Amino acid sequence: MKFVFIRDLDGEVRRKPRKDRIPISLMRGTRRIPQRILRLAETKPVGSRKENTELTEVIKKIHEDHKGRLGIDRLVAELAKLGRQHSPRRVRRLARAAGLT
Repeated sequence: MKFVFIRDLDGEVRRKPRKDRIPISLMRGTRRIPQRILRLAETKPVGSRKENTELTEVIKKIHEDHKGRLGIDRLVAELAKLGRQHSPRRVRRLARAAGLT
């Protein structure tokens, strides 16, 4: 069995959310999970949420100014004019989340 320690958990621990019942330090001992993934799980986002909300507000403003006629590529170009270089993929994701496309 891949993860023997999961099978051995008692009933009370099994009812907890997975991230609480299986500590990453215990998973680190298994060979199935690459170490780089475990390191990513331990890190916290620095300021990406705050930056994304600010960028979403700018995207909404541009969208309103142009009456919703701009596509993603033009939105990226407008952001570049404002000195904000972002990938079309990121702009598309944030615009969709804001309900603009």
